Amino acid sequence: MKILLLTWNFPPALGGMEVMIDSLFQGLRARGHDVRAVTAWAQDAPQEDDVHRAPRPGVPAYVLFSFFRGWTLCRASRPDFILCGSVLTAPAAWLLSIFFRRPWGVPLYGSDLMAGGRMARMALRFLLGRADRLFPISRFTQSLIEDLGVDTRRAVIIHPGVDPKPFEREPEEGAEDLLAECKGRRVLMTVGRLVRRKGVLEFVRDVMPDLIEEYPDVLFLVVGDDGAQSLIHSKEGMRKQIEAVIHEKALQNHVRLLGRLPDRDLVRLYFHAHLFVLPGLDLPGDIEGFGIVFSEAALAGVPAVASRTGGVPDAIEDGKTGLLVPPGDRQALTQALKSLLSDEERRAQMGRAAAERARTTLAWDVIVDQYQQALKDAV
Repeated sequence: MKILLLTWNFPPALGGMEVMIDSLFQGLRARGHDVRAVTAWAQDAPQEDDVHRAPRPGVPAYVLFSFFRGWTLCRASRPDFILCGSVLTAPAAWLLSIFFRRPWGVPLYGSDLMAGGRMARMALRFLLGRADRLFPISRFTQSLIEDLGVDTRRAVIIHPGVDPKPFEREPEEGAEDLLAECKGRRVLMTVGRLVRRKGVLEFVRDVMPDLIEEYPDVLFLVVGDDGAQSLIHSKEGMRKQIEAVIHEKALQNHVRLLGRLPDRDLVRLYFHAHLFVLPGLDLPGDIEGFGIVFSEAALAGVPAVASRTGGVPDAIEDGKTGLLVPPGDRQALTQALKSLLSDEERRAQMGRAAAERARTTLAWDVIVDQYQQALKDAV
């Protein structure tokens, strides 16, 4: 198949959506499909075959570029399918589909369906109602499509995937200083952009003091930085707020804000974590659509404790690969963590179940095959 991919989210930008779209791009190409990507400007981005970058930064410049470069590529190669990376390029894809009579579709994540007011929802309903395929990443995301009044018979739920290869064994090198600090301690870990909906601030402020009282050796590793490149989180400035709470509560010996880490260091830390934690909040207009990081932790045999919000119940099988608690329930979250920190056998059993599920149902080879079949069906 010939596939035109219109996506704002693409490396070298960082984030779960970027990982997902790049993995899909590479996976479809590896299967012999002709995939051309039209994406945003990026400073010092490497030259890549069939990756067309906007000549200037900014969303308006990219939106115009995506349509006009998409027009050029459609005329030159007549793609079989136009795939958006997100709803940002849905208008361009819809117009191109009309002019060139090509089917088009878009993955849907969660927050992209909740942002904006009445006019934004009307525009979404109009656009998504004209897509040939919708790819919600979770059951929750599909429910948001239904709430918009869009017919979901063209929707195919496909979860984000994960690459098992880096987790086949623990790396022999990397993160030595951090591992020395982790030795002999109960290690909690979270990974992702420091955005409000992740609930890291509230976890450090409200839960960590209780955990430390019972487990004085507990250490919370926070990997990730502010969402400076995110369209909806760039001004939140969560890192400074979390740093202030750490100082206020004198938690310097128990909470480490690590920022972005090299992949090898991150994978090695996963192997030394006892639990993965994502204490997400149920915020209006911003929700966790799935959570690739749960699958990464699972591949290292690490079960998760998280809030039952958004698409997280699709990522964690409650009671089997981890535990889910009501969002914002400090007491339930603390109790869930304590129950697993004190029960090594149950924790290990959950870790094995999580690893098996990630390798067999969430590996990128499986997910790309699902996209490939859905695109063929649409064509």
